Amino acid sequence: MVNDELAAVLRKCAEPANDTTGSEASFELARFWLRECVAHHPDCPKPAQADAFFPTRAVDVGPPDGSQPPRLYDRAAGMPLPPEGARGYVALSHCWGASQPIKTEAATIAARRAGIAMDSLPKTFRHAVLATRRLGFRFVWIDSLCIVQDSKDDWERESKQMCDIYRQAAATVAAAQAAGHGEGCFVGRDG
Repeated sequence: MVNDELAAVLRKCAEPANDTTGSEASFELARFWLRECVAHHPDCPKPAQADAFFPTRAVDVGPPDGSQPPRLYDRAAGMPLPPEGARGYVALSHCWGASQPIKTEAATIAARRAGIAMDSLPKTFRHAVLATRRLGFRFVWIDSLCIVQDSKDDWERESKQMCDIYRQAAATVAAAQAAGHGEGCFVGRDG
């Protein structure tokens, strides 16, 4: 049955409409791989477990339909852990580039908790939000938004967790081809 499902997904990936890594076929294949990983790889993180690691802060991307803007989820502000089964998250790996992307600072953290307009996010962050939704997760960890950038104490505390943050993520979205946060995660390709 797995081979039949994989074959069907790969047929979609070979269609001409699959001309970007942000296509539905690409995400269908990624969701297939994630399901296989959770089901068959005992050493991979299991986000549904009650004791699953969860970062201090993550961007809550809202429902898959995008009807609510992203907002900063912040356990340091007393927010409870997400319920069991909703603790999986995606991490973003990216290059900041020559200019600093939107960031969380002491003066902006309350506003980030209230909501973050999608049009205020650079392309790489918007793509990470979209990828998180399309992979079926509610949270994405983005360094400049999840670490208070002008707090030495927060940087020291949170930087110690970065290995765990990436290791325990259900998936990592990498903007591997981008030299900066404005270039995005998705690239065109020959399907």
